[in-house]
Amino acid sequence: RLRERVPDVAVAAGPLERELKAIELGRWDREWGLVVRPGNPDEIEGLEDLIDRDLRFVNRTTDSGLRSSLNAAVADLAEERGSDRREIVDAIDGFELGLRAHESPARKVIAGDADAGLGLRETADRLDLGFVTLGEQPVRVLANPGRTEKEGVRELEAALSDVSSSELET
Repeated sequence: RLRERVPDVAVAAGPLERELKAIELGRWDREWGLVVRPGNPDEIEGLEDLIDRDLRFVNRTTDSGLRSSLNAAVADLAEERGSDRREIVDAIDGFELGLRAHESPARKVIAGDADAGLGLRETADRLDLGFVTLGEQPVRVLANPGRTEKEGVRELEAALSDVSSSELET
């Protein structure tokens, strides 16, 4: 929506699919990966285990920054294995099941409905779950270039500059 010049600001997580005309007001990284049961009883070590083993996975919706990072990781893995991205996706039981809320995949793991879910380390820690890291993901607060002089945008930029990166990491 930022590229359509609708909002004053937007938060973008993960890889950007295209170049945006925007002013970056703030940026931090967050650790993303697979949320698993406490103690990781299935001994999941990475994305490969979801493909090569009989494990149930719960994803996020396609409009999620986490899903964008996962899609990039799947594409990289497909290239590394010399296979088609679709083959990789088809081999992951539950890849197409996308849940909207950040905690929903973790809650499916808690309920025993999945062996792993796409999520953040912060979510796993807060819910006392295990976590298998897949990487760091940038989170950016972007402003519409034509709106940077608005009082609310300036106040947000000032607030973000007053907070250290370690306080923003999730």
